Amino acid sequence: MKNLLWFDHKNYTSLEIIKYKSISNKKIIKSIKINDKTIIDFIIDEIRKIPSNWDAMIKFWPNAEKIDLIFSWDEWIQTIYIYEKQFKTPSTGFNSNNNIEKVIYEYINKILYPNLINKVKKLFKNNIN
Repeated sequence: MKNLLWFDHKNYTSLEIIKYKSISNKKIIKSIKINDKTIIDFIIDEIRKIPSNWDAMIKFWPNAEKIDLIFSWDEWIQTIYIYEKQFKTPSTGFNSNNNIEKVIYEYINKILYPNLINKVKKLFKNNIN
């Protein structure tokens, strides 16, 4: 199988992260646009660590989570799709067991919900006392 690349280049200047209600419900529940090249390059470098050839086909239920990572540069746009915390590979399948994906997914959630961690910590602290 030919080894496909995640990205054709590294010149992206914008990243839009869009989280939908589900695969079947395209209502946007959270989105953010990032123009910080350091963050964009970091995410690209991390995604490139994921094997690009799949070893599993997965069927998702209609209520499965869906996130789009839309990288852009001038007229060039490239989208990475995430379903239920798993990245759809350039070879259009999924990896059956990939810890890198889990780490990147957590980065993306921290970008989408930056205050959530502090709110959860505060909630637990208040309920323990």
